[in-house]
Amino acid sequence: MKLVIGNDHTAVEMKNEIKAYLESKGHEVINVGTDTTDRFHYPVAGYKAAKLVASGEVDGGVLICGTGVGISLAANKVKGVRACVCSEPYTAKLDYDHTDIASWLGEGYACGAVSFPRCITIPISSHSAPA
Repeated sequence: MKLVIGNDHTAVEMKNEIKAYLESKGHEVINVGTDTTDRFHYPVAGYKAAKLVASGEVDGGVLICGTGVGISLAANKVKGVRACVCSEPYTAKLDYDHTDIASWLGEGYACGAVSFPRCITIPISSHSAPA
C-alpha cells in the first residue's frame, strides 16, 4: 500500500518509528510531517495528508500529534476524509470497520511503541477501497 504519514513537533520520534515499521512491512510511505522538534503547526500536516488521501494518491494515512485530536480535526475538513483518534487496537478496528476511516491517528503522548503497530496493522490488514 501507499500511505502518507504526518505529524507535528511532539511526535517526531513516534513518526519515525511508525514509518520504519510500515516500510519494513513493504508499504511505501510519504512523509508530510516535520522531522524536527521545532514548533510545527499540526493542521499543515493534517491537511496535506488528507488531500493525498482524498485525491486517491495514497491508500490511507497515519497522523500523529500530541493528542491526535487537533490533527484529526484538520484532516476531517477535507471532503472525503474520515480521520479519528485510535490509541489502542479495539478502537482502531471498530472505527475502521464502522466508519470507513481512511486515516488513523496516534496520540504522540499516550500511544507508545507497544500499541501503535497493533493499531495500524488492524486497518491495513483489513483495508479495502473506499466506497
